[in-house]
Amino acid sequence: MLATLISALLLSIISSLATAHTLPVFAVQNSFKGESRAHELIKYLYNTAGSPAFVDTRFIVQASDNSSTVEVDTLSGGIWTADNTRLWNISLAQSPERFHKLREASKYSADRLIRQFNLLPTPVKESPITFEFTGNSGTLLAREDGLANSTNLKREDFQLDISANYQAKLRLPNIGNIPIVGGGGKFQFTFDASNRLIGHHGTWREVQSQGVEYTMIEQKTSDAQFAAAIKNLQILHFNSTLAYYSAPFGQMQNHFYPVWVYQGTAKVGNEIVILRETMLPATTFGTEIPGLNLDPACNTRKESKTKPEPSTKKRSPSTPHRRRRSERRGLDDRNWEFGTEWLGEPWGLSLTEANANGISNSSSISASAFLAAAPHDGPEISTGATI
Repeated sequence: MLATLISALLLSIISSLATAHTLPVFAVQNSFKGESRAHELIKYLYNTAGSPAFVDTRFIVQASDNSSTVEVDTLSGGIWTADNTRLWNISLAQSPERFHKLREASKYSADRLIRQFNLLPTPVKESPITFEFTGNSGTLLAREDGLANSTNLKREDFQLDISANYQAKLRLPNIGNIPIVGGGGKFQFTFDASNRLIGHHGTWREVQSQGVEYTMIEQKTSDAQFAAAIKNLQILHFNSTLAYYSAPFGQMQNHFYPVWVYQGTAKVGNEIVILRETMLPATTFGTEIPGLNLDPACNTRKESKTKPEPSTKKRSPSTPHRRRRSERRGLDDRNWEFGTEWLGEPWGLSLTEANANGISNSSSISASAFLAAAPHDGPEISTGATI
């Protein structure tokens, strides 16, 4: 009798462990609706029409006067739209207080656009995926007026737009809410100070199945693998969080799967730096996910006392060079500072060198006009782009 009871108890424990130690992987399919969708959006969102072009994996429809653009990606099903005359146009900057009053109005406008043009996926009954409003954000500017060496500087804050943000949510039985990472599943609607739409973007792939259970890689096992991979760094702290990966705009994805997401800090020289967010597979399904790709400059290794002989082996054209640190350059010969970096031609970014200079001057983005009323030598700017 006792043996039977113990056997039943063991079977119950084993069964519960088996349930707790698997996670579902979902088959997904992008929601690309073809070139007609791009024409439809530029007509109804910006009241114009344009000629189509197929670039890489995207259908692009641009207004004849270049005033607006709509892109629909064939790989991810993602959508990106913009009014080019008002997107990041610093001549239209307003006080943050004015945008603060538009929080409810921007959400109302976004909800109306969602209903009219199906810009947010329709929730499926009994699906673990839902879509929720997550709050407002905006693109902010700041500058300081005064002489460069003066201690009496006056800071001025500005805002370019306000956004209503939506996020896909995943909830699994016996686990609860699990965050979604990777860039997919995020939707944003950006408005100007008059609550007119500037731009919209979002990417989501429709879940096609109820999910197939795969054996879970325990957190402590994954932590050990991560620690071994960064053993040459002086790590101060790291943590891991369970999440599901949804690829961003422009990338193909056939499965929606769980990952362990790693964040942490390290000491490099005399500085404390934040590690790049890293993902490792959380189930046996995801073992194909690439491992860590740490910057070689961060690895600590002993230098050889003997000078190596120069290599006669030719570098493959596909072999990337070590990234170069880009120069920070001013705007209009002033000390404006931006968070931009140009990786260089070896990384396939030969056309973006000018972008490392920060916000460029154009007919719709006039930095000179924005600065004209500021008689100072050392302005400073910080940006937080939202779309």
